[in-house]
Amino acid sequence: MAEKIFYNHIAGLRGIAILLVILFHLHPQTFPYGYYGVDVFLVISGFLLFVGASRNDGGLKATGVFALKKLERIMPPVSMMVLLTMLVSIFTIDPETIAISSRTGRETMLGMANVQLDKVLGDYFAQEATLNPLLHMWYIGVTLQVYLMFALGNMAARYIDRRIFMAFLWIAGVASLLWCYSLPLHDLMQKLGLPVWKQVQGVSHYQTLPRIWEVLAGGVIFLLPQTTSRMKATVLSLMGLLAILVPACMWSQATSYCTVCVVFGTMLVIRYMPQGVLMPFLCNRFMLWLGTISFSLYLVHMPLFVCYKGWVFVEPRMWEYCMLFVLAILMGWGFWWAVEKRRFSIKLWIPLWIAALVFSVICKNTRGFYKYVYEDSDSALLPSYNQWKLCDRGKFEKGFERDVLLPHDGVFRMMGCPSNHFQSNLPLLSIGDSSKTPAFVLMGDSHAESLYAGFDAVCKQQGASGVLLSSIITPFWNIEQPQHGSDTAYVCNRTKMLALEKWLDSHPELRYVVIAQKWSWRIHEDVLDWDLQPRDGSLEAHEAALRELLLRMKEKGRHVILIAQLPEFDSTPRMYIRWCARRGKSYDANLSLISCEKEKYQKKYGHFVSMFAKLEEEGICSVLYPGEVIPSHRPFYAYEAGQLLYQDDNHVSVPGAIWFMERLGPKLIKIIGQ
Repeated sequence: MAEKIFYNHIAGLRGIAILLVILFHLHPQTFPYGYYGVDVFLVISGFLLFVGASRNDGGLKATGVFALKKLERIMPPVSMMVLLTMLVSIFTIDPETIAISSRTGRETMLGMANVQLDKVLGDYFAQEATLNPLLHMWYIGVTLQVYLMFALGNMAARYIDRRIFMAFLWIAGVASLLWCYSLPLHDLMQKLGLPVWKQVQGVSHYQTLPRIWEVLAGGVIFLLPQTTSRMKATVLSLMGLLAILVPACMWSQATSYCTVCVVFGTMLVIRYMPQGVLMPFLCNRFMLWLGTISFSLYLVHMPLFVCYKGWVFVEPRMWEYCMLFVLAILMGWGFWWAVEKRRFSIKLWIPLWIAALVFSVICKNTRGFYKYVYEDSDSALLPSYNQWKLCDRGKFEKGFERDVLLPHDGVFRMMGCPSNHFQSNLPLLSIGDSSKTPAFVLMGDSHAESLYAGFDAVCKQQGASGVLLSSIITPFWNIEQPQHGSDTAYVCNRTKMLALEKWLDSHPELRYVVIAQKWSWRIHEDVLDWDLQPRDGSLEAHEAALRELLLRMKEKGRHVILIAQLPEFDSTPRMYIRWCARRGKSYDANLSLISCEKEKYQKKYGHFVSMFAKLEEEGICSVLYPGEVIPSHRPFYAYEAGQLLYQDDNHVSVPGAIWFMERLGPKLIKIIGQ
């Protein structure tokens, strides 16, 4: 009876954790830190694993039974959910998203979903990540990997001296904790003036090893001192609940150390709640019921939310959010009763696992299901640009350091280039009339590349000539630009900028430097200088860094032309067009979903525009303002004049590039004098 009561409060704690996760995935703007519920799950898993280890002799047979029980509990519900999710996704979400989620489903069946998501998405909190109905399967991958490591460790403990093994666990836990907080510790040591290593990359949300300390914290619970005082137990358990709920329910910016707070709070609740007076809070029927179905509820809620939002496309209203919340709980209970509670035998769940794996592989190619959509939207509205032109290699290889000025491959995939031919060659493309000497170089990031078709079309009409440099270059002198999820820690640094100057010095005919990029991303992400020291992230600091680059270029006889921020959208226009075609609706059925008002643009980017105008008044640059094309009497739409002007929410399509440059081109041609 005592053991049953003890584990009841853990079930209630699971109920709190799953509520936090559901609320986060349902509306992250209101509950931005509900994902801390996953950390609660990890500590609980660690505690139960160590409890089970005390009853396991570590033999091969016992370990095999342990592994089989875990697989029989996890894989049948996971396999069924992956199979159902992929089937429903075919009719509710975008085919490109299905291709990504199908790979996630495949890796989920192999216990590697977190590894695949880390490679494909990198950032768990990115907008495109929320479109994947199987995004939450990263936790299943982490769980299976933890179970594997625990089983191997349990076997090793049988042959290793207990003190040595315990020392190894402590070292592993501390190393995992330091790895998890390597970037914050690095910044803290820098602020204190302590010697630090050269550069550190942030830890991905999907990685398993930096989370091992949370699982091992479940074992440390046994080391917490016991208490017979009902008052002390109540105070400690209350502190634990607050340590979980306060960080998870914050509406403002939480610190990076809140995970430690949540983990420690979970430890306190597990250890001291049974002795206190707060047991009814966790052991009421509703919380116990939620804790019982928490695994099924975790599997069900994310596909439900993503598929519903993909079907309706518009932002759900309050009553819809409430409906989704209730429906998720009811479906979680139904899934628990129909699938998880039945506990498939190995003879049944292996065929189910194979079916889910095979169907995930098949769903990577859903173009056949969407043939009517592609024929009606992509082929007509997003034509490929087939006039890519490599520059004269013999001429423009002079002074070019290929190992430093690495290419950026986003544009070619984005604008429909049929092959990777250009990616394997020198990242320099000819713009406009190739019979003339190029007068300018276009560079920046993927936004510069997406404008290539427009620059090429306008320059051909006006008899002008230029060069596209397909490489990310910062216009902010002395500021690093980080590349998340890449082997290269930074995509722009002192070495690259000096190499750029060297290349420009070798080509004095390139008198103008045109820079187009996503300015807002640069402002918020560039936080280090070239010595990898913390950098002032204010607009004033970036204005000074931009002015320094402009003056350096002016000293070398070059004039810089900046292209201000292109309008952006809350929804992805390409997905909107497919959504209309799939439902047989006109493309102008609800253009408010892909609209950008002048007031909204000014509010979001007005400070950038003011900064550019100030620099232009100083005579050290010229500026092209895409915001000027937004009508004052109505919103600007991503679908204009029967053409889809945007590929996604911030990159223009081929028609969009031509549309913008037809309006900005006259000023450009006037500046370069060709």
